[in-house]
Amino acid sequence: MTNKIVILFSILFSIICHQASIAYEIGIIDKYRLLTEYKESKEAQERIVELRTKIQELLLTLNKEIEEASKNKKLSESELAAKQKEAEKKLLDEKAKAESIANSLRQDVEGKIREIIDEEAKSQKLDLIITAETAYYGGKDITDSILKKLNSK
Repeated sequence: MTNKIVILFSILFSIICHQASIAYEIGIIDKYRLLTEYKESKEAQERIVELRTKIQELLLTLNKEIEEASKNKKLSESELAAKQKEAEKKLLDEKAKAESIANSLRQDVEGKIREIIDEEAKSQKLDLIITAETAYYGGKDITDSILKKLNSK
């Protein structure tokens, strides 16, 4: 739904600009390429995968501990339930930490990308930047120049 609105807005904007004989410079970016080809974005994605793997390993370890305690029958039902609650709390805490780190990494990468897009828009005197997915026709693709600046820092 949002993409349809953006596309409609882009088309209407183009029509209005054309009819008013106003020359607007429109830049186009490929968000997918920025996120997959920017080296810091790749590193952030690798770190997020590591965090997810760590959570999955913790889950397996905790499940194994609970299963072993249950098989050995050394613990009473209440002790086993307490151990399970403790394991769940530990897992939730680790998930929350990992999620916080992942969000911080994403925000950092997105902030750096936005900063370079702003610089590029000013240096090329662009009036509007849209994503490649919403551009039907025209515009100047600035993705390569943005990637070059991002990866050179």
